Parts: sequence; structure tokens; C-alpha cells
Amino acid sequence: YQRRVHGTLNPFPMSIDLSLVAPPRRVVMTYDPEVLDKSERDGWLNLNDEAHVKFVEDWGPGLVRRSDSTLSYYTFTDVVAREIRRISEDLHRMCLQATARVLQNDDLLARFDVPSALWPLLRASWNTGSEFFLSGRFDLAFDGTSIKMLEYNADSAATLMECSEIQDRWARAVGIGNVGRSAGDGFHDLLVNTWRQLPIQGVVHFLYDGVEDGEECFTALYMKRCASEAGVQCQVISNVAEQLKRLEDGSIVDANNVPVRTVWKTWSWETVFDVYAAVIPSAAATTTTTTTLPIQSPDGRRTPTRVAPSNHNRLDGVSLTLADVLLRSEVKVLEPMWKMITQNKALLAVLWDMFPNHPNLLQTQFELTPDLVSSGYARKPVSGRCGMNVELVSPGTGEVLANTKGAFVNVSFVYQKLMNIARMDSFHPVIGSWMVGNSAAGIGLREERGMITTGDSPFCCCRVVAE
Repeated sequence: YQRRVHGTLNPFPMSIDLSLVAPPRRVVMTYDPEVLDKSERDGWLNLNDEAHVKFVEDWGPGLVRRSDSTLSYYTFTDVVAREIRRISEDLHRMCLQATARVLQNDDLLARFDVPSALWPLLRASWNTGSEFFLSGRFDLAFDGTSIKMLEYNADSAATLMECSEIQDRWARAVGIGNVGRSAGDGFHDLLVNTWRQLPIQGVVHFLYDGVEDGEECFTALYMKRCASEAGVQCQVISNVAEQLKRLEDGSIVDANNVPVRTVWKTWSWETVFDVYAAVIPSAAATTTTTTTLPIQSPDGRRTPTRVAPSNHNRLDGVSLTLADVLLRSEVKVLEPMWKMITQNKALLAVLWDMFPNHPNLLQTQFELTPDLVSSGYARKPVSGRCGMNVELVSPGTGEVLANTKGAFVNVSFVYQKLMNIARMDSFHPVIGSWMVGNSAAGIGLREERGMITTGDSPFCCCRVVAE
């Protein structure tokens, strides 16, 4: 894009014509029950590791999906794997540029469904910590000839451990460990090295939902292990209200009175905003002596945009909430609040405006245009997650091809050009390409018989083989 701006002939980085190389393949094989039984008995996961133990508790020790009589996995050639990495790093740089543009423009920021009261804190998170981030995952689609960005899950850790560790252990357990190499090779080491380089002092508190989500638990425990290997002091918090407390001076500490200064979380920022919005009325009605919850303004001053009872843990005098912890200016969060902009589907429309006709982008607009009606489109909620409330509409006719339900109803939407994902054995695979820092880290894959990938779509093993 910079080359185009400066008037040279080639506007975009050189791309490989993927129609000329061996495409990704879905391999189906009949398994030997005795081999699988032995692997399951011997323990194909490390049951001395708390993250693996929780994975088994959540998914069971089986190596085969309960409904399947065969095993399946995917292969990418070295050429395709390198192209996915190159595309991911290019898209990542573009997304950071687009994030910066949004945070400088009130009209654009208003499109992202972020409470305006939080804009100063959102901008401060970028101004003071645009280099303080860890990981994210691109969802990419392949149509047989090209790879396109569907979205950037920049504030999500879902399938992180599966890509980094589980897929390779599964491959060795079922007897395909000699097929190429894991698509997650090097992912774990890159995570550890990135933790080592982050400017962290003191303890990192790992926050996750310890009540409802087993995946969040094993993901948090795995990330804690990566940080520990990097020499970081770690403490896991599965229940904010019970394991954290507010001191008289307003600071947040854990059960050992260790101040909460750096947090890694599985909770999305949209959830934090929902908690914030729910607490505002009761906070406003509180009549007890209050202390301000400091929010950093762009000029560096602390602006008291919320209040908290000084004699209790929570803003409304009940218990501490996520918002009480994560919206404090002295608390550094991974992923930072500005990642909510990078993850938001509204950024897809900003990207298309900034980089029109980029070979790895799909046309996306804030309003439905005649072009999109003609091509077919996906309607996506800007703050949506896990494939909820997505609607796919066929070209020209307006027929709804597929849709999903969910909680994202009274929100803003964007309209993205419909992508005909290459089907493999009646499945629609979506590539998950992980970023750690500014580097591509590993490749995983989810497949779905339906046209929309959701949070329940199965994760599949990927192997990288020679061309």
C-alpha cells in the first residue's frame, strides 16, 4: 500500500497464486482402535500439567469425536504455510494502522459501539501502551485460489493451547507424528520469549471465568505456564468477587495483599463494558462516602468518571466486578483495551476504506451497497463473538443462506462480501492464524458442516508438509 501511495507500479506485497501450488487437503483415515486405546491409557496429554488436566476434564481423554468412525486432519504445504504467515503479518500491520486512525477520529469511533464515557481510557490505553500486547488470531478463508481475512480476534485466546500444543500431541498419539511437522511448531517458544520481553514488574494476575467456561480455565492455566517459564510471577484468579478486594485507599489487591498491577484475562472487553453499563445506575444512586475510580485522560490527568463506595468492594456496595479491576488506570491489561477496536468488526470497513482492493481483504461497508447485494454478503454485529447473530445472504436474490442466533441483536452491523470457502469433504474449514507480538506464530483450523463457524465448531489438527 505504501508503494502505491508513492506512485510505483506494484501497490501490494507480492502474493503467490495459490491455484498453482498444492492446496490444503483434508485427510481422512481409518484408525486402529488398539493404537488409540493404548494412547488413551498411557495418557497422550501430560496429566501432571494443570492445563492438560483441565482440558481432559472439559473434553475427556478420547482421541476421536464421539460421532466419528474415522480420523481426519488437514495438511498445508510449506509454500501455503509461509504465505499464511506473510499474509497474517501484513494484515496485522494494517490493523494496527486502522486502529490508530479510529482512535484519532470521533466519527469513526462512534461506529464501534463503545460507551463514550470510556473513550478517554480507551485512547489512553493506546497512547501509553500501543506496544504492550501479546497475541491474537486471524480467521482466514480459502476459496481455492486466494486467502481472505474474515476477521481479527485480537482480544481472544480461544484455541490458543490447542494450536500451540494439543494438535501435535494428538498427531503423535494417533500415529501421524511423522507426517510433516506441526502447524504450531515454535508457537510455545515464541509465547515464552514474548512474555520474557514484556515490561512487567511484580505479579501478573490471570483472570478467567472459573464457573461457566472450562476452555477459559485451561487456556488461562496454559498461558500462566508460558509466563512462568519466562520467569514471570503468576497468580490465577477464577472469581474476582471472592479472590480480590479493595483497600481503603481504593487500590485492588489479592488474598495475599499483593497489588493488582498487571492482568492477563480471558474476558472480552465487551463483557467488561457490559458490566460497567450495568453498574452505572446503582453507582450513581449510592449515597455513602465515595472515592473516585481514576480514568486516565489523553493529557495524562486523572478524570473521575466513576465513583465507588469507600467502605465496600464494589461500586454499588455489593462485590468487586471486572470493571472495577480492569478499568483502573494503574492496571495494565493483556490484551489491552485498545485491542477491542482491533477486534471489532467495524474495523473491517475501516480497513477496506484505507486499503481498497487489497488482495487479502473482503469488501466491507457500514451500509449495504448495491455491489454487496449483487455479490452476496455476510451481515455481522460489530461487537459480535463466536459467530453469533451472523447472517449470510445469497447474491442478487436476497435469500438468507444461513444465520445464527445470539445476544448481539440491538447493535450496529457491518456488511462483508460473501466468501465462497472451499469445501472439503462437506466441511467448511476456517484457518486460524495466530499472531504473537508482531510475528505470525502458528496455524490451527476449525471446520463446520454449516456455512458459519461458531465457538462450538471443532478444532482440527494441521500438519505442514513438503511441496
